[in-house]
Amino acid sequence: PEGWIDFRSMNILYLSHIWHASMNIDDLKIIERVRKGSTDDWNNVPSMGDRGAGATEKARLMYYAGENPDWPLRVLQADYREVLRRLGLVKAYSIPPSNITQNDWLYHKNPVLTKGLIQVTMGAPQTIYNGGLLRARVRYFDSDLMRPGLPPDVAALVEGLEADRTVVRLVNLSYSDTHNLIIQAGAFGENSFTDVKFFNNGFDNIVRLNSKYLGVELPPSTSICLDIGTRLFVNKPSYAFPWHGGTVPNVGIKDTLQNTFGVSQNLPNPFNPTTTISFTLPDAGLVSIDVYNVSGQKIDKIVNEHMNAGNHSVVWDASGFSAGVYFYTVKFNNFTKSMKMTVVK
Repeated sequence: PEGWIDFRSMNILYLSHIWHASMNIDDLKIIERVRKGSTDDWNNVPSMGDRGAGATEKARLMYYAGENPDWPLRVLQADYREVLRRLGLVKAYSIPPSNITQNDWLYHKNPVLTKGLIQVTMGAPQTIYNGGLLRARVRYFDSDLMRPGLPPDVAALVEGLEADRTVVRLVNLSYSDTHNLIIQAGAFGENSFTDVKFFNNGFDNIVRLNSKYLGVELPPSTSICLDIGTRLFVNKPSYAFPWHGGTVPNVGIKDTLQNTFGVSQNLPNPFNPTTTISFTLPDAGLVSIDVYNVSGQKIDKIVNEHMNAGNHSVVWDASGFSAGVYFYTVKFNNFTKSMKMTVVK
């Protein structure tokens, strides 16, 4: 119509924020209507900065609809490419510090991007620029270092979002260090966790919580998927950290895992030339045991076979290997555990 300028189609970013807050099927249907009327490829993951108009939201929504399974990896790759591009721009120009904020110089070349990490790890839509608050399903705290964020070597992915549940996968990439973290329900503790189910072995572990915090202890080389019952917007939002007077229920994930799938320290240790590795299986399944050197190279495979539930032991002969530190990794179903051992000559 006459007098109207700068027409723009519906911004998916705002619709995504509405659905994230409501988790209402009617809001999701509106997004689906917009998608059907769009000519864009909603599985595409563009490389762009944090101030984009929500273009990366389309691929994220398709992931939670089950139609874009590679999105978590692709969005991080896209952000990495954009970081490298911006670093190249920074290196190519010499600008006095006093002029760094002029003419949007910093906006176009700032290599610090958080968009993809927030979307993948926190189950959050892209933050709305110019004053938008973080709207996340979960937030993490390092309880060992007493600081916000994931511990070193710990990766997180929010795999599922529903009105009453949040599915989070955690991986401790360290071969030697146990890490402790706290998962908070919501960016500001506005949500609450009702219970947590271990997404392995047919949900055989269920712990009641009724708290906005969940403490998790991750042994070395451990991966765990948590299906967390969630109630939305039942707490007063707060900037307080968990250790500011809050109660953090530790569900004893480490102990529970060891009761279902356990790997013992090899004995003797140090040893020459043989040692025994013992482990416990909760039920039958495929077991593989590999040995790695300190460079992360696999140098031997001890076991790769189907085993019954119960206690098992295997012997490793290091006669053909030099003295030094090695790691053995036991894999069973979706669980992985690694231990350090020392060969002496």
